[in-house]
Amino acid sequence: MIIEIRKVVRPLPLSEFAPEYGEDTVSIWVNPHRESLTRYELVRKKAEELKNRLIALSEQKNPDKGEAQAIGTELTQVNDLLYAWYAEIWSQSPDAAKHVTGDQVRELAERAEREDPALWFFLISGTWRLINEHLSTTKKG
Repeated sequence: MIIEIRKVVRPLPLSEFAPEYGEDTVSIWVNPHRESLTRYELVRKKAEELKNRLIALSEQKNPDKGEAQAIGTELTQVNDLLYAWYAEIWSQSPDAAKHVTGDQVRELAERAEREDPALWFFLISGTWRLINEHLSTTKKG
């Protein structure tokens, strides 16, 4: 028997965050291939490492501003890879008008940070909740 493996996309209703969002949803690709998940994990670890280096540098008596700037630049580049990854995961809706770019994800993250930080946390945690539910071996009801 031949089974075609398909992309599985689940809606993340924004009304779960706040009812004011009504029927708006984000389409989440919940079965990304292993390479995609590995790429995410490697980039996430690199971002964490860079953040830790910046923290350690900031705790120094006379931090090297050039080094801090270089780390900051590298962190921006790594974050852009994360935004691009989320753009891919969130752009699987059949409606191409709902697809987003990495730049649009970055803009959303920046706006959410200023205007409603809980929204960004909801989007990220909701994405991973749906992916993990799909990856779970437990039968869903």
